[in-house]
Amino acid sequence: RSEIKAARAGQGLPLSSIKLPEPSFHTSIHTHKRDPGTLSLKVSTASIGGAMEAKGNWPNGARCAVTLTFDNMSEANELHRHGHAMGQYAEGAYAPRVGVWRILEMLERCRVPATFFIEGWSAERYPEAVKAIVERGHEVGAHGYMHEEWNTLDPATERALLEKTTAIHTRVTGAAPRGWRSPGAVMTKITVELLASLGYRYTSDFTDRDLPYMMEGGRLAQLPFAWVLDDYVYYGKAKNKAKFIL
Repeated sequence: RSEIKAARAGQGLPLSSIKLPEPSFHTSIHTHKRDPGTLSLKVSTASIGGAMEAKGNWPNGARCAVTLTFDNMSEANELHRHGHAMGQYAEGAYAPRVGVWRILEMLERCRVPATFFIEGWSAERYPEAVKAIVERGHEVGAHGYMHEEWNTLDPATERALLEKTTAIHTRVTGAAPRGWRSPGAVMTKITVELLASLGYRYTSDFTDRDLPYMMEGGRLAQLPFAWVLDDYVYYGKAKNKAKFIL
């Protein structure tokens, strides 16, 4: 699943390097290792200077920024929900076996870096795909353990799954994940606190603004998204697509 969060412009800025002091938006520039002119910043669903947002400045006078992100990388969701990945439920396995490799080839050809939010189970089951993502200069963030209904978890289970997922990502990629996107973009009341305690630097779950901002307490950045820019609501099996799009 891919999500285009804004329009194209700008310099290379890894998602995890964003610095967001309030009230203005600022960033530190980090060039992409393969192409210093490539953009890699997940930012907003609109250009800077909108009526509802305080003005900020993108590097080199760019008017807006763009990023590509990809969620869900295996049959983890189907296994968790249905107990098997047979028949049509096998479609999740297409990602690590075929889809990811085609996407990586496309990104290499276009010289565009991206962020992949991957479940802990998926990273452990398909480490070769995750390592290939990292080796080609892309970021890997966490996306639950088996794409759970995250807002239904009790505190002990949530902490255990977060710690387990973080440990798996660290072992497979060689570095602790700095970004998080909850499965289905839902949270509990303690998710943000747990993420901060585990060393995460940002989440991408809220739909309350166009531009990134520091969350209350200043420990985590929030990189908002909009369902209308998520291809799942157009091509997936969402029960009420109008709810997300309109």
